[in-house]
Parts: sequence; C-alpha cells; structure tokens
Amino acid sequence: MIRNPSRRTVLKTAGVAALAGGLALGSGESVAAPRRATVNVRDHGAVGDGVTEDTVAFQSAIDAIADAGGGTLIIPPATYVLARANAVVLRADNMSVEATGATFTRPDAKNVPRAMFVANTRGTPGYGAGIRNLTWRGGKFVGSLAEGRFICLFGLHHAQDCLFEDITAENCQASGSHQFDLGAADGVTVRRCTFRGQDWTETAGAEAVQVDGSYRGTLTGGTEQAGFSGLMSRRITVEHCTFEPFTDADGKVWPGPTPMGCHFAVEGKYYEDIRFVHNVVREPRAAVLFGDHRDTWRGVVHFISVRGLEIAHNQFTMTAGRQTRVIAANSIGWGVVADADPEVGSPKADWAVPNATSDIVINNNVINGFTVEAGVDEMGAIVVLGMPGAEATGVSILSNTISGGYHPEAAQRAAGVEITNAHEVRVERNKIADYYAGVELATVSSSRVLSNQIQNHTGTPFPAAVVARDVTDTSIRPGRTVGYEAAVDRG
Repeated sequence: MIRNPSRRTVLKTAGVAALAGGLALGSGESVAAPRRATVNVRDHGAVGDGVTEDTVAFQSAIDAIADAGGGTLIIPPATYVLARANAVVLRADNMSVEATGATFTRPDAKNVPRAMFVANTRGTPGYGAGIRNLTWRGGKFVGSLAEGRFICLFGLHHAQDCLFEDITAENCQASGSHQFDLGAADGVTVRRCTFRGQDWTETAGAEAVQVDGSYRGTLTGGTEQAGFSGLMSRRITVEHCTFEPFTDADGKVWPGPTPMGCHFAVEGKYYEDIRFVHNVVREPRAAVLFGDHRDTWRGVVHFISVRGLEIAHNQFTMTAGRQTRVIAANSIGWGVVADADPEVGSPKADWAVPNATSDIVINNNVINGFTVEAGVDEMGAIVVLGMPGAEATGVSILSNTISGGYHPEAAQRAAGVEITNAHEVRVERNKIADYYAGVELATVSSSRVLSNQIQNHTGTPFPAAVVARDVTDTSIRPGRTVGYEAAVDRG
C-alpha cells in the first residue's frame, strides 16, 4: 500500500473514544468535548426556489459553524442558486455538510469558469490553511454546457483531511476548467461521485479532479488569488467514482470528462501519494494536442513529477478512437523554476536536472477500445516516460487487461504498454490483445517482463509481441503470444 495514514485517521484510531467521553487531565479531572453546532441553511435565509440567490444565506450558515468551532451544515432538498458573483467560502474547520437531495446551479453564463465553493488561505500559508476536516455528503451540481453555464464545484486551496462523497456533477465542466481544483491540498478523498459531460477541444486538457501546486495563476477563478505557499498537493484519492458522457435536452452528447491528473510542475518538487482506484471511465476526451509539452501531458489519467502513484482496479472504455494514451506517468524537465516566488507568479524554463517520477503502481485495470486512428496520438495505452538523467524508477504494471488498440486504416501504430528511460520496472501477468506491439521498451534497465499474454486477432500479422531497444539487465519472457512473427525483438 502506498498511502500513509492521514492525520485524521491517526487521531480517529488513537483518540476518538477519549474525545467522546471527555479528555483526561493530569489532575484527574475531565473536560467534556465541545458541542458541535447544527446549522440549517433555511434558518439563515436560504430560499431554495431555483430563482433566488442564496449565496449570502449559505455564507452566513457556514460562518456560524466556524464561530462555533465546528458542526453540521444541513442543506435540505431544494434547488439553490449560488455564486452568481462571489463564491461561497468554506471557512469552518471540523464541518460536516449533509446535502443529499439538494441541487446547486448557477443560471448565468460565465466568460470563465468560476468555483462555487472555495477554501481560501487563512493566516500563514500551508497545508490546512484553507480548511481542515471537512466532510461533504450528497448534492447535485447542474450546469449547461450549451449555454456556457459552467461550474467548478470546489476550488480548494490548502485544504487538509477532507472527504467528498456521493456528489453528482452534471453538464458543468468547461473545456479548460475542473470540478475539483486542489491547490496544495493534503489528504483529500473524492468517493462515489459521478461526473457527467465535459466541453472539449483538441487543445484543452482540463481534468475533473486537478492535482495542483500553490502558485499564483494556478487557482480556478472564484478562488482568492492570495496566500500561496509553493507546496504541492499530496495524499489525494479518487475512488469508486464514475466519469461518463451526458446527453442534453437537445440530444447533443457531451463526452465523458478527463478524470484526474496534473499539468503543473516545479523544479525539484513532487506530488506525492496519489491514488485513482476502483473508478469507471466511459468515452473520455482528453486533449489530442496540448502545447509544446504535449508528449508528457496527454492521457486520460496523467501525472508528471509524482512520487507514489497508484492507478488500480479501474475500467476505461472508448467506442470511438480519439485518444490512445489512457494512463500516463512521466518525468519532466520543464516548468516553474526552483527559486520562483509563489506569490509573484510562475516563470517557466528548462531545468538542468529533470524531476524523475517514481514508485508507480498500475494494477488490475481494464482498458478497451482506445483505437489508433488517422491523426490521433499513437502512444501506448499505458505509458511511462522517464528522461535521461531522470529515469522513472520503481514501476509496476501488473495484471492489466488491454484490448482494441489497432485500426487497419491508420498509419500510426501503438503498443499496449510503452516504457522509456526507466529503471526497476515490472511488467507482469498483463493480457494485451490487438496492439501492434504488446510491450515496447526503450532504455530500460534492471527490470522484468514476465508472463504476459500478448495476442493479435486482427488478421494482420505484426512483427513482435515485445520490442526492446537499449535494454540491459532485464529478463524478458513474454508468456503466450499469438499472431506475431516473433515473441521478442531486441533489434
């Protein structure tokens, strides 16, 4: 297991019983745990008629919980209009939000996507300076992509130990925005949420859940542009969520959102302990082109400059070829320079020493239908790209099922698994069907490629099941291969 226990988990297991019954003092006395406030947004003036703006009422209710030192925010079933001009600021630590049956909307179109609920830095910038110990359950966010009514659900700057579960976002995500924007977040879990529909262009690669750093210019509009720390997000989990297309009232189908990733890198700094597990992804449309550094940034789930990444037990399905790179974990040698002042901005340049991604687990995923077609990126379904001097290290690609990547009319050819500039790699027990090559390796050392089933049923014979170039100290025994002229080509 990659994850370290969160601060909240440690406290829960070590001291919840003591808190519930009172804290023992050295004198033998005890002090009862403080009473938590229960606050209903209706009692603070929320109307919930789908017309009246309720931002002020929501802010008042949350401020009351902050003043009480924590508590529960009750949002009864109704339709609430929020954040026409200003976001609702999540100022209260130790807050539980119960929003099952509630709907949130913004009826006005926005020139730029803006966050509806935000956490802004308070006091000294750092992990938890935005909000601590928030649990949010339920609620449906409804926008209109056709009308430009976009919603970023949560812009979370310096959030720590937060759980969001059973939330639905429908027809909300702009092509260049996010549903959760996590700037220097620590210990955030998004669980059992459903994300439907994303506006999409070939150059926009925004993720539903963006993992980000704390530098001026990184935050979604609506989040206060102040209090930057230079910290990177860590301990982020997306689990048991669904990302799928949305068909609007006019019959237009908006593609499934790009689920999770990052595209912001800082010299010498890393994202840590990131998990994308047990999710369902249907018909996603990640960027086909993405600026000068598109070769490291593309992918349905994509990460750069990460230490500790687990992508496991997910289902990825595509029925129309517009994207081949499904999972990407890459080193990078360009981005914000090490001595940049996070409050001033983020000047970018090539670095003398790239950031090397490491400790990558890609396990038990099912990937189907990401077919190479004319004009589409020909990279593999699972791609790990290290760099000279920044080899990807400690990579395990195990027991994945990858199929349907070949199209007879396309000039491009892709592999099921593609790895370059890597050290200590395991590619084992994968089932790969109908790819031009099952596994493609370049400049890989001290690794194992064992017991993979690589089969070609297209009727077109392909040269080799495993292609290995400049590979040293590596055991390659692909397992059962069908439809290839050679099992291994070391060229």
